[in-house]
Amino acid sequence: MPEVFGALLKALGIVLIGRITADLCKDAGESAIASGVELAVKTAVLLTALPLLNRLLSLLQEVLLL
Repeated sequence: MPEVFGALLKALGIVLIGRITADLCKDAGESAIASGVELAVKTAVLLTALPLLNRLLSLLQEVLLL
């Protein structure tokens, strides 16, 4: 379970920093860069969650084989 909380905290940090960065870009009139930052944040969160998804699929496979 500790890896779940670690991944959630990483994702939360990525989202917060990305949101602040995108908002700053929008305030500066750089909406294209803000869109790129938002896309990068979504990708980073997805990559952060992949090990959790892998573990979930493994647990599901174990349950189905029982």
